[in-house]
Amino acid sequence: MRLFSEEFYMKKPTILLAILLINTAGFGLAAAQSQAAAKDSGKKPLTFSEYKNSVANVDFEKHILNLQAFEKLYGNPDVHILDLRSEFEYKLGHVKHAVLFGADMSEERLKQAVPDKNSTIIIYCNNSFYPSRMISLTYSSLPQIVAMGYSKVFALDIVRQERPRTDYPLPEYMWEKETTVRQKQ
Repeated sequence: MRLFSEEFYMKKPTILLAILLINTAGFGLAAAQSQAAAKDSGKKPLTFSEYKNSVANVDFEKHILNLQAFEKLYGNPDVHILDLRSEFEYKLGHVKHAVLFGADMSEERLKQAVPDKNSTIIIYCNNSFYPSRMISLTYSSLPQIVAMGYSKVFALDIVRQERPRTDYPLPEYMWEKETTVRQKQ
């Protein structure tokens, strides 16, 4: 049993080609818009050499927080906590008062989330709680944020190894699960 007429199956290659062309045109338009936005902002993506140099200029040891240092800063209204994970992971549980930022590290988004470059920023990702990647998002994001002019940026180190096995990766008063998302866009 056929779902479509014989004529449809005869035109099928033409229809598929038309769909492919429409999708390709859509991708081309999106790429053109991205290039235009980059040109308008005067920004261009870093080359690998530029990124390598920016990483080399960051003293990571000065920007890593262990659990005790994090607890001292936690609750300070001048500290911005950015969750670099996905919305799904955020909803499973996150640091109380953290803003879902995700992995899209653009200067425009960062300015919206943290307008004052003298503010203290703490970033964390899955590796902060459950190490699973060779290089964490915090380690790749940290030099980018510093390169954007924010000097008081700290990455939450792996805290799970500092705590006994519990249901929460942080002390319970610092952790929440919810179905709504605090997000600055």
